[in-house]
Amino acid sequence: MLTAKLQDYQASEVLADGSQITVRALHPEDKPILQEGMHHLSKNSLYNRFFTWKTELSPKELSFFTELDFVDHVGLLASLVTPEGERPLGVGRYIACKELKSIHAAEIAFAVDEEFQGRGIGKLLMKHLIVIGRQNHVKLFVAYVLPGNRKMLAVLYGSGLPVTRNQDEAGVLEIRLRLT
Repeated sequence: MLTAKLQDYQASEVLADGSQITVRALHPEDKPILQEGMHHLSKNSLYNRFFTWKTELSPKELSFFTELDFVDHVGLLASLVTPEGERPLGVGRYIACKELKSIHAAEIAFAVDEEFQGRGIGKLLMKHLIVIGRQNHVKLFVAYVLPGNRKMLAVLYGSGLPVTRNQDEAGVLEIRLRLT
């Protein structure tokens, strides 16, 4: 079920294995969940996400990633809700591109718990970011991806959106996905 206010966004989804998960808006009180999530990513996944070796988020980064306006900066959490509490599985976000603001573009990024990679969580987060992006009149998603990050490339190419790609001199791929 979707709510009218994007800061309260929440939807139920079912993974291919039958597990029911929740995709919901990230909130400021989710800082500990994001920090803990860093410990559930391999060094390779962390490098693919941040393009640097990182194991912790600074307080400034935690604020940036959780104190969102849901217009120019949207963040979603995919989680498994159990009797013991909420188990985070992955996050997805988009941030309006200042240099491409005139064409209503936003950069997207994802991170999925190692244990749950390959189960469609990235694809579901992408699906919900597309819904919110369209509500916010975003016309283009941009992702910067290392060429070896096949899982991210599969999510992007599997989105059903028209895709173009360029590679910079450092080898980083710029993937553009048109929402309209």
